[in-house]
Amino acid sequence: MSNITITNVGRNITCQNWGTDPLQGLRWSTGGIVLDHDSGKPTPVVCGGRWDKNKTEENKCYAIRPSGVEVVAEMKTPRYGAASIVVNGSLLVTGGSSLNTTEMISISVPSIPGPPLKPSLFFGHCFVKLNQSHAVAIAEFGGDVYLYDIANQTWLPLASPPSRSNIDLCGHLVDSTLFDDIVIAIDMFGTVYHAVFDPVDGFTWNCGPQPDFRIAYRAKGARVVTSSNDRKLFFIGLNEENPTEMYQMGGTRRECIWQPMIESVDFAREDFVAIIVPDELTECTTSPLDILGIVLLALFVAIMVLPCLCDCRFL
Repeated sequence: MSNITITNVGRNITCQNWGTDPLQGLRWSTGGIVLDHDSGKPTPVVCGGRWDKNKTEENKCYAIRPSGVEVVAEMKTPRYGAASIVVNGSLLVTGGSSLNTTEMISISVPSIPGPPLKPSLFFGHCFVKLNQSHAVAIAEFGGDVYLYDIANQTWLPLASPPSRSNIDLCGHLVDSTLFDDIVIAIDMFGTVYHAVFDPVDGFTWNCGPQPDFRIAYRAKGARVVTSSNDRKLFFIGLNEENPTEMYQMGGTRRECIWQPMIESVDFAREDFVAIIVPDELTECTTSPLDILGIVLLALFVAIMVLPCLCDCRFL
């Protein structure tokens, strides 16, 4: 059984892991930092998934704490391959298991039905928060893109990235120079598409650089997470040659290139959950810099390979 790993990002220091992972073998879950209203503390919560052993779909939501893992909520419907964002301290879980429904999850509170979901977002889509008012969802199959208005619970269609294959991952960055919101989409061949979000005009997608073969065929089961200051994107996933390596991306809209990191994870992982953890939940060597932790859960699955490439240029 593997550990729940806390990986420090930014310095070469050691953080204490959170013991063994009782959720090993639970794949295609989703999660985020949810507010525990009883304690007032932010808590990593993981919802749904499917167990490798018996292929059973899960409806439980688990709190991940240094003291252990416990069930803190249940979804109305079992889901795997769902996505989620945090809204006002609760987790909005969308789609999964061919469902076009959503649920709002809070700790020790019954699930509340959320807004209807667009049909193409039923399974394997990605969902990233731009700010407190809007989020972006991208369908895995076909690449449909929707802007989600959090307050009004409405979906607005936007332009799709020009990929010839499935979109497996997406993330959000803030341009370090112009402070624009940038959405990153990654297809299974490692091609990075980037779009600057404009509240009026929506998205204009650019493609490039050429497919990055360090992450090609890895994006299907890998994960990307955004740093707490929205300036960096971290890529974590299985690589047969270097199974524990990590990459990062940051800077401006013209620098959408993965750079290797000195940090690594303890085990090769795929179809897991990665969450940025607040400083107060980690036990790391003291430092004047902020501590970032990444909680990594679940593990291992084979990678599917399709014979196609995207021919793009970097704009």
